Amino acid sequence: MKNMISVIMPVYNRADLVGESIESLLSQSYDNWELIITDSASTDNSLEVCKNYAKKDSRIKVLSTEATGVSQSRNVGLSKAVGDYVFFLDSDDVIHPELLKTLINAMTDTGAEIGGSGVRSVNSSSWQRVYEDIKKSDVSETKYLTFDEAISAVFSYVTPINLIGGVMISRKLIGETRFNTDLHIGEDFYFVYQNLIKGANAVFLDSLWYYGRLHNTNISKDYSFGGFWSRFHRRELVWQSEESFGRVQNVNRQKRDALNVYRSYLLRNNPDTPEGKQICKVVKSYKKQILPALSFKDKMNFYITTTFPKIYHKLILKTKKH
Repeated sequence: MKNMISVIMPVYNRADLVGESIESLLSQSYDNWELIITDSASTDNSLEVCKNYAKKDSRIKVLSTEATGVSQSRNVGLSKAVGDYVFFLDSDDVIHPELLKTLINAMTDTGAEIGGSGVRSVNSSSWQRVYEDIKKSDVSETKYLTFDEAISAVFSYVTPINLIGGVMISRKLIGETRFNTDLHIGEDFYFVYQNLIKGANAVFLDSLWYYGRLHNTNISKDYSFGGFWSRFHRRELVWQSEESFGRVQNVNRQKRDALNVYRSYLLRNNPDTPEGKQICKVVKSYKKQILPALSFKDKMNFYITTTFPKIYHKLILKTKKH
């Protein structure tokens, strides 16, 4: 008997896009799946669109939840999943028709408990090319990684499982692990990481068969203090975990990455604004934790950006204009 895949899809105001996502699942060559859609109080007709699909295909289940965010929506989906494996598909993205079959076959053949397809980010003007590529390509090689290799790949950012879209995980491995609802950016990385460190091996597809749509409402474009804190805190959670395993190199990578998050937000938030001041204050409070992980050059950068944030902000903007 074929293993069942539970596909988790959170939805919020995607009436114009969610149909394409569902259609890409209906087009899969692998048919033993269930789709669990969790609509988080959409104010458009997303829920109606999803329910219409559910009327036509009994494998589709639609749930209504409060507007509590994507992490909680996925958690609701996980609580209802009955498949042997769980696959994550966002409501504005589509997948290649051979993705599920190729990935689950590779995972069951190797015993890997985590698998993933690389993401090809596509803007609206290039979206039609997605369908042209789907028609041309139907075979993908796979790469098997041991736990140590998978951990190394995750921290080197040379892996398709740093984002949740296109990722498949054994439901047995997931167990009671859930998405961290305190995070709204980076929650996907942290969820995969939490499952990976249980000792899982992984399989990656060589092809980019998960097509992520770029648009103005992507949550990744949140450059408020909330967006900063979610990105920064995710790295803090990971470095704290890696410290417990004694993997110092990974700890230091996450701390350096946290500094880069700060730089990015300092560029977009004037230090004179309330949010800019709040961001600077938070990073200063982590001085003792972050500094030991930095090179001499980065330490100087840390001192400059935290001591003279206004000057740094103006210089960066001036440099970018030229």
